[in-house]
Amino acid sequence: MFSLQNCQLKKAHVKKKRQKTDRSAKTAKHAKALPAAVSAVLDLKDNSVACRNIRIHGRRTSIRLDEQMWQALNEIAEIENCNIHDLCTTVYDSKDRDTGFTAALRIFLMNYYRMTLQNCNSCHHLPDRNGGNDNGST
Repeated sequence: MFSLQNCQLKKAHVKKKRQKTDRSAKTAKHAKALPAAVSAVLDLKDNSVACRNIRIHGRRTSIRLDEQMWQALNEIAEIENCNIHDLCTTVYDSKDRDTGFTAALRIFLMNYYRMTLQNCNSCHHLPDRNGGNDNGST
């Protein structure tokens, strides 16, 4: 027996299936990043946390971050043509009063890279760790 409700449900199911296929095609493009990210987690050691001094508005303060976070902070500072002190000052001034600074800094680092990827049509132009392009050319 045919009914309009069954027809609409079937259309919704097909549309949902198409969305899953589109989503999986997008994620397949970046699937090779997952093993590298998991590998970095497996390589974490108890002593990978480093405490370093930075200056916020000229006042020295100590921050404890994982080495990977320090590397990301230095990379972003280089990309943005500033030093880590200026970058940290910007994050400090932007955070909520009740939010811890290191938590705000970690969120900033993650969101910076997420926004970079979202604004990027093709990740082939991003340099790899060896200084070449990720697309196989050097």
